[in-house]
Amino acid sequence: MVETMNWEKCYQERTGAQISSDRACLLKLAGEGCRMDRVNFKLCPGCITLGRIYDHASYWTRDGRPYSVILQPYGTNIEDLKSLTWICETLGLDFEINAQSWWCPGSTLLIEVRAPAQPEDPQSWQ
Repeated sequence: MVETMNWEKCYQERTGAQISSDRACLLKLAGEGCRMDRVNFKLCPGCITLGRIYDHASYWTRDGRPYSVILQPYGTNIEDLKSLTWICETLGLDFEINAQSWWCPGSTLLIEVRAPAQPEDPQSWQ
């Protein structure tokens, strides 16, 4: 039997980050706080502005502070990436795209959106 790589565990070990039960919001990641209004059923612009790439999203913390939002879409296009670039530049975030998604590996991408002022991790994805 071929053993498959557990990319989620690799991400945790590489970054020292832990998955959180909090909503995966880019505004929250940037330190502004999520604007979801459950009482009036209003969605937060930091949670919905990314369209179809906001799929299988998770919020990660390290040492109790915001670390990243992981998105694992089945695909993307230039408009999606323009939107992601715009919101990241606006909020002072950065992102990286690779193929090491743990949600349906081989069918989804992994997009890591990082909080500002995160030091580079010494280990690579390899």
